[in-house]
Amino acid sequence: MGFERKRGKLSALNRLLRTGDASVFQATVGDLARLASVRYVITLDTDTRLPRDAGRELAGCMAHPLNRPRIDAKTRIVTGGHAVLQPRVTATLSDAQRSAFSRLLAGDAGIGPLAEDRATMLGTWAQRGTPADAKSIREGLSERAPELVLRTARGCDVDGEDRRGFAEARELAQASDLVLLCLGESTQMSGENASRSSIELPGVQEELALDVAAAGTPVVLLLSAGRPIAMERVEPKMNAILAIWQPGTRGALAIAEALLGRRSPSGRLAVTFPRTTGQIPIYHNMRPRARLGNQGAYQDIPTSPLYEFGHGLSYTSFDYGPIALSAPSVAPGKTLLAEVTVTNSGRRPAAETVFWFVHHPSASITQPIKELKHFEKAEIAAGASRTFRFTIETDRDLSFPDANGKPILDRGPIVLLAGPRRARFEVR
Repeated sequence: MGFERKRGKLSALNRLLRTGDASVFQATVGDLARLASVRYVITLDTDTRLPRDAGRELAGCMAHPLNRPRIDAKTRIVTGGHAVLQPRVTATLSDAQRSAFSRLLAGDAGIGPLAEDRATMLGTWAQRGTPADAKSIREGLSERAPELVLRTARGCDVDGEDRRGFAEARELAQASDLVLLCLGESTQMSGENASRSSIELPGVQEELALDVAAAGTPVVLLLSAGRPIAMERVEPKMNAILAIWQPGTRGALAIAEALLGRRSPSGRLAVTFPRTTGQIPIYHNMRPRARLGNQGAYQDIPTSPLYEFGHGLSYTSFDYGPIALSAPSVAPGKTLLAEVTVTNSGRRPAAETVFWFVHHPSASITQPIKELKHFEKAEIAAGASRTFRFTIETDRDLSFPDANGKPILDRGPIVLLAGPRRARFEVR
């Protein structure tokens, strides 16, 4: 899908993509909900139960005005809609990005097979809606930015070995200022009874991505899938990656809002992205390796994941201050207050999620590298700061089961982590 601009020079986003600084975006249900109905499970701060009809309305699958449901953006999001991966955009964008995709490339009539695929927007919830209810990525962009003229080249199918569309896709990429590459899984590849032995991009999509990237035009990858995708070879070639998952009937409009800079992505990954299929299993709360140094590590890839649990970027940046503790130690049965101040150091408001992890370095039974104990998401205005708090209850947050399932609380050091910061305290 090539976008020809009617006037003006390259947009702010296009210039940012050319800087080569990698970053990743992730939109959440919180962002999507402000736009329209979405199908992901959320938990409100009040009663989490929804009547059956209300659930259908939120799913956006019935024939009703889809913009009618309004969900408070400040409600507590449990399952996110769009995930963030790895790109090269760290600067702040303005609302002038309507022209950002002056020439944009994509797929089913564009580069990558999913740009005009309505069914993929529904994903495994297809029984709760039909493709006719959904909008494709291209349709969403056209509706939110009607002044853009779209040009497309399919490139390849989701699956299969047909490479005959590569040449057309490459030529369109070379003639464009910016490429939007829509790749991933089809509806049938995810959900119940849909296991795959490989989580790499199906078919020849990886080859297409590398071929398009070789054209030298900045590439934004929109990744649609129902699981993490291994992208060890593709990821370094992308200037930006927006994991859109399978967002539902109105997801394309939310995608367009994020791409055009009208909303700042704020989602965080709820699952770890491995580098390759062979790196599975890998997850944030794994136990530490028993062997020291590089012993037991992979010989051909780093031990770290491609993207870890909780990863996610936005169109601004956040700075974490030191973790402040109410006391250097805590007694069993007591509480300890932890605080961290987060500053929005960018130029536009955005939401940040603070994850609080703990680690027991000297527990009597080996404990995970880090365990998630609390999280909180909040909007922070540009240039403003907000203090996030976590009240640590020793029995709830620091105990663990013994061999008989009985909870025990070891005395000794505890490491507390929040963002890039960490602090230590003692259980005495």
